[in-house]
This record gives sequence, C-alpha cells and structure tokens, in this order.
Amino acid sequence: MNDQMPPPGTSPVAGRERADVPWWGPGLVERTTLLHPFAIVAGRLQLVALVTVGFVVGSVALALLLPHRYVALASFAPERSRTSLPGNLIGLAGQFGLQLDEGAQSPQFYARVLEGRSVLERVLQSGIAAAANVPDESSGTTDPILVMDVLRIRGKTGAERLENGVNRLRRIADVRVEVQTGIVTVAIEQENGAVAAQIANLFLSELNRFNANTRQSTARQEREFLEARVRDALSDLRDAEEQLRVFLERNRRVNDSPELTFQMQRLERQAEFKTQVSQTLQQQLEQARLREVNNTPVVTVIEPASVPVKRSKPRRRRMVIVATVLGLAAGVVAALSAEYVSRARQRGDLDYLTLHRTWSDLRVGTRRLLTGRRPVHDP
Repeated sequence: MNDQMPPPGTSPVAGRERADVPWWGPGLVERTTLLHPFAIVAGRLQLVALVTVGFVVGSVALALLLPHRYVALASFAPERSRTSLPGNLIGLAGQFGLQLDEGAQSPQFYARVLEGRSVLERVLQSGIAAAANVPDESSGTTDPILVMDVLRIRGKTGAERLENGVNRLRRIADVRVEVQTGIVTVAIEQENGAVAAQIANLFLSELNRFNANTRQSTARQEREFLEARVRDALSDLRDAEEQLRVFLERNRRVNDSPELTFQMQRLERQAEFKTQVSQTLQQQLEQARLREVNNTPVVTVIEPASVPVKRSKPRRRRMVIVATVLGLAAGVVAALSAEYVSRARQRGDLDYLTLHRTWSDLRVGTRRLLTGRRPVHDP
C-alpha cells in the first residue's frame, strides 16, 4: 500500500495539499475536520496544563497576598406617622419625589444625609476604640483614636486631609435603601472588622444627632415666632377687654337701648375671639418648647453593627475557579498558537520570517541599548 498516515496533529487532507498553499488559507473548511482543533490541543496537553497551573498558582498567590476585608452592616428605619397607606406604596412614591407619609422624611432622604459631607466629616472627627490601640496593662484603659487616624488619611494641609478622608469614607461606605420595606442599610468595608462595626455605628449616631439638631432648630424658630404672636394676641385681648370695660362704665342701662345692646354684644364677641386666639397660641407655644428640648431619636435602629466573623474578601474559592477556567482558555489559545507558529516555521512562510526578523532586531536593539554598544552599520 502506497498510502501513508499523516503526521500527528494534521488532518488526512492536509497531508495531500500543495506546499505553496498555507494551512490557514482558502479551502480550510474542506481541508480540515471538526476534530482538527481538538487533535491539536490533545497533542499539546502539556502546554495547556502548564498554562492552567500557572493561572491557578498565580490566583492562589494573589489570594494569599491580598488583605482580608470585612463588611459590617447596620440598618434602621425612619419613623412614620400614622397613615392608612401601606409601607411599600409610601416607599415607591418616595422614589418619584412624592411624600405620602406626612410628618416624616423618606428613607431616600436619610440615605442622602448619610452620604452628605456634614455627616462624613463628623464621622472622621469622631473617636473609636481601634483594635490596633492596645490598652496599657498598668492603666487598663484605651484612649479613643480619631477615625481619620485609624484610616491613615494623609494630606499636606488640614483641609486637604479632611477632603481625602471624605473621599475615602465614600469609597468604603455603601448606603442602600429597600424600597418595599423602607429600611436603610449602611455597609462599611474595612480590613479590621471591629473598626468597620464602630464606623457603621458612628453613622447611625451622627444621623440621630443631625435629626435632633435639625428638629430642635426648627422648633426653636417656631417657638420664637409663637412667642411674638402670643405677645401680640395678649395685647389685642387686653385692648378688647379695655374697650368692653369702658363701654360698660359709660352705659349703665344697656338693656333699655337696642343700639347699646348690639354694641355690647359685638365687643363681647371680639373679646371672646381674642381669648380663643390667645389660648390656642399659648398651647402651640408650649408644644414648641417641648419639641425644642426633645432629643428622642427619630429613626428606629433595627440592627446595630456587630463585629463580622467571616471575611467578605478575598473570595479564594471563586478566584481559583475563575483562574482555572481562564487558564484552560489561555492554554487552548497557546496550543493553537504554538501549532500555527510551528507550521509556519516548517513551511517558511513570509509572514513568519518577517515576524522572526522583527523580533530578532528588537532583541538585539534592546541588548545594545542596555549594554551601551552602538550598532555596527554595514559598509
């Protein structure tokens, strides 16, 4: 028999091709089979395995070198006034800027407050008992450290350092709002789980302080306004009562005259109206004074932040799985590329020769550049 078996990694049709027809040129579909790429990969399993193992080893090394990250979660819900509307409808309306729950702010409002610069600066300038601050055995106490120092915020000036701290907090803090329930969750990611939990609780404390100050400021302005109105109402009441007293002194027999009776009734109605206005304003003034000194939290803390036990990053198992898949894909590409280069070298293709000459010139030029030699020009 004159038929010879083709070399491994080539199709039977490829062995009968003309030498001047490249294997990747026109007619490739006719000259190859569907199993041809698999045969190439099977012939270079060692290269595929080497690339895959390299990816896996690299991912494992990266997972071991990356620092552990912990996420502390704290959640709260804003106070709601008495309303017959369901909570999910109120939260959905809040997304479109509608306030159906009168007397209370929307969860989106509190989320924006937590992301605001005022709260972030207060958190940075607050003190926490960092885990790195080990107490002295003699005293047994630990002085609080500013969050800005715990996060190692740097800057040439105080303003620049504060700006860098605000940007850093915005990167490690994530505020999410659940539309259906109206619950706001604050997530802090840090290398130290205890520090992350304390920073998350600081956000809740600063939110309560912001609400208390805002509410007390509004009540103070309302109290000052009502005090002025009460003074005016009392003055008007005294004037009305004085007019009624003068009228009664001048007219001793009012019942004998219908006109005098009418005037007396009108003065009595004015005095009674002024009395009602004065009483109403005084009641509102007392309520405003109570609101001014009220520091009750307006948010309900559902779950304060606790020290996380499990790390959130790096996810080593996921990294290894992804690296294995990518390594296999890269190994297959490397095997096919190696086969292409091998065939191109055997055939002496012009593209391969050009690429080889360019690569050789690049290596020689780099070597001369590093050694300081000048290129020798041919005469």
